[in-house]
Amino acid sequence: MKLNLACGLCKLDGYINVDVNPEMNPDVVMDVAGILPWKDEEVDEILFFHAIEHIEAKYHYLILDEFWRILKPEGKLILGYPEFSVCVKYWLDNYMGRREFWAACVYGRQSDPKDFHVSAMHTPEFVDLMKNTGFKEITTSEEAHNPQYTIVRALKGEKRMTYEESVGKLIFGDPKKLEVNVEDVNVMSGT
Repeated sequence: MKLNLACGLCKLDGYINVDVNPEMNPDVVMDVAGILPWKDEEVDEILFFHAIEHIEAKYHYLILDEFWRILKPEGKLILGYPEFSVCVKYWLDNYMGRREFWAACVYGRQSDPKDFHVSAMHTPEFVDLMKNTGFKEITTSEEAHNPQYTIVRALKGEKRMTYEESVGKLIFGDPKKLEVNVEDVNVMSGT
């Protein structure tokens, strides 16, 4: 199963095309910023282009975590977004005399209530977030003929342990054992 999330008008054969706007006539109408209806490890590939910048950065980890959940082991995630620093530089320089276009790359086209960019996408930070979510073999490139857009490709890897799980493994040899009882503390302290 392959998903084309936030497809807009770009619907692809062989994919389940999903968009929040019913006027785009997708296969499935839904907001992807939440719990997705697919089962754990059910999806082979996710495409997510020019959408993450429309979602507040505080939700990016949760979105990536949900993508990780539904992807099969070694499943592919391919996404794209405007590279904030490049777009701002082009706007400042009025590159190619297209200041309005570069402003839209920074802020969104603002044609409807969902068409605003609310997150400044910076690839080194986003790649770190992907690694922390459990993605591997992450590669980035400029979109062909559009260096202001970044394409990120990754595979589902092993889920990283939370801090609590790391401590549980270090102390108890079991990442799921988070409770500390008095006997364990006495054994560790030698009393």
